[in-house]
Amino acid sequence: MADVRSLAVAVLCLSACSTPDDPAPLQTDSDTDCCPTEDSAVVPTLEDTGVVLPTGGTGDPGDTGATGGPGDTGATGSTGDTADGNTSGTDTGCCDSGDTGFSPVDTGEPPTVPTGDTAEPTDTVDTSDTAWSVEPPYVPPGLNEVEPNDTPWLAEAVTPPYDAIGQLSQGDVDCYAVDVEENGWIDATASGLDGLCPPAMIISLYAPDHTLIDALAGWGGCATFDPTVDASARYLEEGTHTLCVEGINRSPVTEYKLAIDVGDDSCGFATITPGPGQDADGDGIADFCDDDDDGDGELDVTDNCPLIPNTTTTVLESNSDGFIQHWLVLGPLWLYPADGYCEPAAWSPTEGSVAEDAAYGEDHDGDPWWHIQTDGDKVDLADLVGGPTPREVVATTWFEVDADFDGVVAVGADDGSRVWVDGTLLGGDPSCQGAAVDDNEYDVSLDAGWHQLTILVHDGGGNWAFLARIKDDLGVVQDGLPISLQGPQTHLDDQNDLDGDGIGDACDPIP
Repeated sequence: MADVRSLAVAVLCLSACSTPDDPAPLQTDSDTDCCPTEDSAVVPTLEDTGVVLPTGGTGDPGDTGATGGPGDTGATGSTGDTADGNTSGTDTGCCDSGDTGFSPVDTGEPPTVPTGDTAEPTDTVDTSDTAWSVEPPYVPPGLNEVEPNDTPWLAEAVTPPYDAIGQLSQGDVDCYAVDVEENGWIDATASGLDGLCPPAMIISLYAPDHTLIDALAGWGGCATFDPTVDASARYLEEGTHTLCVEGINRSPVTEYKLAIDVGDDSCGFATITPGPGQDADGDGIADFCDDDDDGDGELDVTDNCPLIPNTTTTVLESNSDGFIQHWLVLGPLWLYPADGYCEPAAWSPTEGSVAEDAAYGEDHDGDPWWHIQTDGDKVDLADLVGGPTPREVVATTWFEVDADFDGVVAVGADDGSRVWVDGTLLGGDPSCQGAAVDDNEYDVSLDAGWHQLTILVHDGGGNWAFLARIKDDLGVVQDGLPISLQGPQTHLDDQNDLDGDGIGDACDPIP
């Protein structure tokens, strides 16, 4: 074991006493040097073992000296080496010993090897060759976009014709506001600065009240609102409209050009199929271009309800999906619920011929019956009726079947409802729910002729709506079903205006 330790100490001392330029040991003046001169090699002897060790010189800064034999651990060398463990001596050379080692007969913890002092750096690192700088962010030529403009409420006002130049970071949206005249149009194209596509972008068009009109994406081409082919870019109401652009999936766009133009006569374009809400009578001619919007035979210039039919020649029908769009409504009413938050009141609107006697301008206990019409499938009572919750309405209408009929009355209501046909209760639903298509279906067996459908709709809060249609026993919807608001007879309202306010009873909230 002594020979092994001697060899280890010798190797470490020789390493410590050499330099990169001269691998030979360096000579010192100390009598106890572990680094020999060229003439002699003086080595200290461990008295307890008799092993001869080569002497060490001054090591590199921070090196750890070799571990000595079973003697004490030496003191810290002057330049940071740990001594090799001689049992005596106070010099600070590489082979000097301290007095903190352990005896060869010790059986306790191994010695603690102190670390050397930290050497001072000899050179200063020149970092000039590794210096770098961040390039300034790219700015598209002609950039004129002004932030913040991320929503229709913050849209940047521009005057067409106008080319908006901008860029989009991840998640960014840029909005531009333009003024449009009644029956106006918008032409807008999002492209690269060179007019080519991509970038892949989406353009959204918002009405003056910031409701979305339409959103068009450029999949493999430019995102474009083209009034020659897009009905949503035509027949616009007067006011400030907003165009917003964004990358598809809100991805970044390095640069873009949004070319915007507007005009004031949508009827000057070739005829295309009008969009939702643009053709009240469904004749294929947009209302702005139609002299008789509701198709009742009374020209708009003299019609006191230009969007709702109200002449003796008016023919009302269920729409192409079978939904009934014309109703007489009584309410809002504030009745005590029968049981639960969303269940309608126990009151029956058929009692005392309340519903049977319904007609334009007639009232029940001071509440008038009035006409409401929906352009779609669902009757939105929250918008058309209003009033604080909880609340209820009675809605009634007449429909005609041309032969004996077996089928169902299909109703969806928000919230609870009860349903009658010809004064007979078919059933109800007390649930708190949204108005879903055909949510409840009630069997009916009807004779040929006119029949009255009455629905009591309760609202506990939030949305308030209903929808209804007739289906045969095979589930086929009855589209084009004749509808009347005057009982089992043809339509009789001929521009009636009971209060003389110039608004026909058919479209007057308070006739």
